[in-house]
Amino acid sequence: MARIRITTVLLALAACHSAVAGSDRSALVLGQEFHGLSSDFQFAQSELQADISCIAGSQESRAEAPLALPDEARINAWQVWFSDATPEGDLEFDLIRRCRNPATPGTVEFTVLGHLATSGVPGDAIEAQTLDEPIVVDATSCTYAIRAEFDPENSGCSGGNRRIYQARVDYTSDAARVIRSTSSLDGTALRREQHASEFTTTADAELLCRSTSSGAYFITRMPLPDKAVPLAAHAWFVDDDSIWAATAAFRVLCRGDSGQTSFQNLAVLSTQQLVAPGAVLQSAVIDDPIVVDQRECSVVVINSATVGDPCVSEALRYGRMSLEYVIDPVFASEFDSQTSPSRTSL
Repeated sequence: MARIRITTVLLALAACHSAVAGSDRSALVLGQEFHGLSSDFQFAQSELQADISCIAGSQESRAEAPLALPDEARINAWQVWFSDATPEGDLEFDLIRRCRNPATPGTVEFTVLGHLATSGVPGDAIEAQTLDEPIVVDATSCTYAIRAEFDPENSGCSGGNRRIYQARVDYTSDAARVIRSTSSLDGTALRREQHASEFTTTADAELLCRSTSSGAYFITRMPLPDKAVPLAAHAWFVDDDSIWAATAAFRVLCRGDSGQTSFQNLAVLSTQQLVAPGAVLQSAVIDDPIVVDQRECSVVVINSATVGDPCVSEALRYGRMSLEYVIDPVFASEFDSQTSPSRTSL
């Protein structure tokens, strides 16, 4: 019944509100939002700069920052702010896209949309690129990120002499009062609960937690706009284990004025009923949609095995985590008073 009501409201709003002219927008990520592709990435940050650098001794030199882009946006250009104090080599960046077909969940299409590199001149600088043709965002099937390579010449990270301050993607979006889109994170963006967690990521951007890890969970905030209403959850897994199962719990987490923490599960997806090993896409419709008020609440995805430890088996891998959502001021205000998360203490 809730799903029928959502569809009815969306169709009515779409009929009443026409889209306005496209507007120029930007998606910005700070240096500290670049995360290594494995726990072997060793980094440093300047005080209050929100930047990042790869330090000497790091066994991983690649890092990625996911981009939150609305569906059907048109990417026009991108740029990176950085410092490179090593004239003998370059700091390189790629604007990348990964697409997954729900019919073949084990297949990932990887595309480099743009490439930037430092000029070899030491010091602070900005590199920018305007794309020859705008790239239309497919938020349903694809994710977008900026990948940094701190050591393209394989000579070892340079002791913090190459530093990323921030990066920006410029796009055009047709603003409408009714917005339906998908928020997705690849395994490269999933965050460990404890620093002691050891992990790596595959070429298909799937998270593999090492059996030597002492961490119990990976918990990551889903990048949603304020007043978003999640409608459906999707999780891509690879499960080659005959005993343990991989899980993804999508949860609204709130902290009100009292400081008390409350939560409400939106969907819990698992490979527990998987008939044959391999890659699988699990999905669930959220029957009781709620408005996520980001003054107090956020949506997180918690990844673990059925025993509460994602590292119990290296045969479990965690791929893309996605939430379909809608946002509209009228829709949000209609449900605001009756869909707040229950105040259950953790």
